[in-house]
Amino acid sequence: MQTSDLILGLLIILLCGWVVMLSVNQSGLAVSVNALNIKQSSQSVLVSPNYCKQIADYSLVRAADLREKEYFMTAGFNSDTNRVFLCLYEQG
Repeated sequence: MQTSDLILGLLIILLCGWVVMLSVNQSGLAVSVNALNIKQSSQSVLVSPNYCKQIADYSLVRAADLREKEYFMTAGFNSDTNRVFLCLYEQG
């Protein structure tokens, strides 16, 4: 009776450990998938001053100079690669 209880207890512990390992791996996979979605989304937004027009009373802002404030935004287009680029301007 004691041996069967010991074996049953070990099986329950192994089963609980297996369930915990599965749930941890599943949440890790969800984090990886979310990170991949964010990376793909950020790659789809293109900023390039080469395809932006000059606008009177506005100066073009480079991507490295962006801060958290309001910008005037237009879009530039490259017909060779069929891509749309964001053009961000600040008044100045």
